[in-house]
Amino acid sequence: MSRFDISELYRLLNNLIQFARVDSLVDFPEGKRAVCITADGLKTKPLPIGTERAGDDQTSWLPSMGEQVLMFSPGGITEQAVIGPSLWSADHPAPGNDPNEPVMSFTDGARISYNKQSHTLSAILPAGATVAIVATGGLSFDGDLSVTGNITATGDVSDGKRSMQADRAIFNGHTHTGDSGGNTSPPKQNQ
Repeated sequence: MSRFDISELYRLLNNLIQFARVDSLVDFPEGKRAVCITADGLKTKPLPIGTERAGDDQTSWLPSMGEQVLMFSPGGITEQAVIGPSLWSADHPAPGNDPNEPVMSFTDGARISYNKQSHTLSAILPAGATVAIVATGGLSFDGDLSVTGNITATGDVSDGKRSMQADRAIFNGHTHTGDSGGNTSPPKQNQ
């Protein structure tokens, strides 16, 4: 093998897996691609971003500007590189360090975690945030529920006995035995 061949082989091996930082995101028909700056200062063309699932079931979580990632270059050819998983850095430290509590944190302050020891799922959202669950087949909840704040329903509310509408019908139509033995009139103010 000639000296040129060895240096070329060394270059290709060096390029197989590299640390890089995301410099920008670019729109492509199949989704965003990332332009990265490698540790040795190379600015890449827009590269595909790896994801957990990209078939019938899909996930999407784009990297942030400045996020440290691994860049995989098949055969050491950086023009064919893809962006792999992210790595913690001084600019983007891990949001938690407890192996029993996986954490997702977001730039707006939202934080979702699950503690495997205490069996506690926690979703802490910033002020003014909302939660939307669309389940046209219904939502089932098993356990006690504690609410701090108001509860609003556009439909009827029921407990183990009957609905609030049924209670209203009973209240609005009820009478009492009066002092003279006859019935009083129903309540003047309906519920």
